[in-house]
Amino acid sequence: MHTRRIAAIFTLVLLCRTVGLAQPNELKGTWISSQLEVIEILHTGRDSVNYMSNRELKEDFFHLFVYGDTLSFQSMYTRSSTNHEVEYKDRYDLKIISTNDSVLVLEPISDFSKAFFWDKPTLTLKKKDYLTDRAIAFEKLVYHSTYGGSDPHVSMQIDSARNLYVHFRNPYSDASKRTGAYSAVLDDNTVN
Repeated sequence: MHTRRIAAIFTLVLLCRTVGLAQPNELKGTWISSQLEVIEILHTGRDSVNYMSNRELKEDFFHLFVYGDTLSFQSMYTRSSTNHEVEYKDRYDLKIISTNDSVLVLEPISDFSKAFFWDKPTLTLKKKDYLTDRAIAFEKLVYHSTYGGSDPHVSMQIDSARNLYVHFRNPYSDASKRTGAYSAVLDDNTVN
């Protein structure tokens, strides 16, 4: 009887740990707010690299750990004053208020995260995959570079059918630099 209880508790702990670790997979991706704050979740753990950027375009990379309903983005570093023997952690903790496949609502709860996001009470972010703006329409976009020294002249055009045209002209006939006309049809991911 005692052995069954221990086995049941052990199984429950393992199941809860699996559920807790599975949560970041649903959160993986790039999340963007209406004020262009960005959180990119790629991996969790000590060897992970994830990114955050605020509305002032201050950005940094972090290690991500998940503690229950809290995303803990951590900046880890050492200092020469301690002969690099002491590891310091700055925790940018964000509590998950709600989430689904397209919207993530977070509350900055640590001093570092509150300062990073300018004391906003909550962050409402949308997953990048759901941010396609179909209201923007154009016939074509054209770019022409200016001559600069011995650099080639580049002309690019993208039309509404996603055709890309690029023309390189090398006015100094430098054989090491690309010249000619190129074209391609862009896919949805490249355009968006």
